[in-house]
Amino acid sequence: MPRAIAMTAILILAGAAPAFAAEGDNFYQGKQIRLIIGSGTGGGYDLYARTLAQYMPRHIPGNPAIVPQNVPNAVQVVNDLAFTLPHDGTVFAGFASGMPTAPFFHPDQAKFDASKLTWIGSANIDVQTDYVWSTVPVTSVEDLRKQEVILGAVIPGDATVDFPLLCNAFLGFKYRLVTGYHTTAEIDLALERGEVQGNGGVAWGSLKTRHPDWIRDKKVRLLVQYGMKPHPELPDLPLVIELAKSDADRQALTFMLARQQMGRPYAAPPGLPPERTALLRRAFDATMQDPDFLADAAKKKLEIAPTTGEEVEALVKHIVATPPAVVARVKEALSAPTSAR
Repeated sequence: MPRAIAMTAILILAGAAPAFAAEGDNFYQGKQIRLIIGSGTGGGYDLYARTLAQYMPRHIPGNPAIVPQNVPNAVQVVNDLAFTLPHDGTVFAGFASGMPTAPFFHPDQAKFDASKLTWIGSANIDVQTDYVWSTVPVTSVEDLRKQEVILGAVIPGDATVDFPLLCNAFLGFKYRLVTGYHTTAEIDLALERGEVQGNGGVAWGSLKTRHPDWIRDKKVRLLVQYGMKPHPELPDLPLVIELAKSDADRQALTFMLARQQMGRPYAAPPGLPPERTALLRRAFDATMQDPDFLADAAKKKLEIAPTTGEEVEALVKHIVATPPAVVARVKEALSAPTSAR
C-alpha cells in the first residue's frame, strides 16, 4: 500500500471520536483558560489562535474566557506543556506543526514526547507550495532536475529551507538555497528585485492572501506542492510525495510532510481527565463549524480545514514511531550546505 494512502487510512480510522462527555462538576464555571501561542504577534499562528479564543468559549459549559498569551519560542512552549503547566484543562497551546519532529533534530532543546500531549485539534491542513518568477525558464518537474534554481530562504528548520533540501535529496532537484532572509516577505522583495529566482516553501493560503496580483497576473509560476494530498484549488499541481521513486524516499518525505495534515495544531498537557479532554475536543470541533467563527475566518482570509484531536493524536503517534533509519536519512538530507546572503 503506498505510504500516502496508508497515512490517509490512519487518519480516517482515527476519526471515530467519542461522544461529547459532559463535565459533571461544571469545572469551567467562573474560570479562565490560558491559550499560549508559540509565536510572535501578527503572524498566521497568532491570528488563528486569537480567532479561536474569541469563539470557542461559547461551546464550553460554563463559558470560560480564553485568554491568549504570546510566547515566541515554540519549543519552550511545548516543553512547558509537557512538564510544568497545569494538567487540569485550564491551559492549552497553539504552535508550529513541525514540533512533533523537533525532538529528533534538536534533542538537547526539545525534551518532550509529542505523542503524550493531549491533542485538541487542528484548524487547517497546511498545503505549501514553491514558486518561481515568471521569467525563470523552468516550467516542469523535469526542468527542476536539470537546471539550477536559486531560492531565497530563512533558516534551517523553516519550510523555505527544509522542503527544498528534501526535494534535492529525494527527487533530484537542483535548488540552490540562499539563506539569511528574515521573513517570507523579505524573500518576496528579493524575488521582485531579481536577487533570487523563487521561494521553496510557502503556504498556498498565505501566498493567495499576500500576493493575489501575482497569481492573477501570472507573475509567479507554481511548480510543486507539499502535503499528504493536493489542495482542492491545486488539483493538477504535482504532489511531492507522489514523485518519490522508492519506498525509502517516500517514507522519508512522509516523515516530514505528514505534519502538513495538522497545519494549525492545538494541544494541552498530558494526563488531562478524560471527560475534560473530550469536552475540549468537542468544543474545538463545534467552533470549527460555528457560522460566526467561519464568517470571521473568511473575513480574515483564514483557511479552515479542521482535523479532530483524535486524528491529530493518531498522526503524531505515527510520526513519533518513525524508524531511526528513516530519521537518519532525513537528517542527512537537511545537513546539505546552503549559501548565506
